[in-house]
Amino acid sequence: MTDCRPGGPDESGPELRARLRAARRAVDRGRRRAAERGLASRLESLPELSQPAPGHARLATYVAADGELDPNGALDALRARGWEPHLPVVADGRRMSFTPWPAGADLVRNRYGIPEPAGGPRRPAADLDVVLVPCVAVDPSGNRLGFGAGFYDRALEPVRTAVRPLRIAVAWDHAVVDEITPCSWDVPVHVVVTERRVLRPGEVPHPGA
Repeated sequence: MTDCRPGGPDESGPELRARLRAARRAVDRGRRRAAERGLASRLESLPELSQPAPGHARLATYVAADGELDPNGALDALRARGWEPHLPVVADGRRMSFTPWPAGADLVRNRYGIPEPAGGPRRPAADLDVVLVPCVAVDPSGNRLGFGAGFYDRALEPVRTAVRPLRIAVAWDHAVVDEITPCSWDVPVHVVVTERRVLRPGEVPHPGA
């Protein structure tokens, strides 16, 4: 994919991506642990992640890599409410689907070194109810900047105009930037959650909300 997302008038998409990836990798262990506790609290408090409606409990999460915030501190609480966690699984052609992740199940590393379930049904995004989407940067309008390979954009393209699955971007608070210019293939998110706040595109963001 050609990167067409400038982070601002003086910073290109690749420059923004490189700067923010370096910043999150540099976070020390103590600050990371505190941030992930804050993130878990905010995820658990989201009304959209309260007890799921019958038949609508499929939740996609991810295994954090490259300094990403780990959302899985909230997983025990979400499982207890009835959510069924899934993880992304990468296939040939850079296609991604989602496989159930039972508690205690073994994971294997894929070709990119990222753990994923070893078996189980592979489901498209359209069969899920909520997707936690990692990102390098995101803006208050719900536009996100990922690693640049487009896995999530391709997986979510068929449900771009749908309200299901709910798309929740998980990001470091310092990675919320004023504006990201999206490409035609980019799929925006419905909600943004950081360790410090929750943003809902279309609403005026309030720090600490």
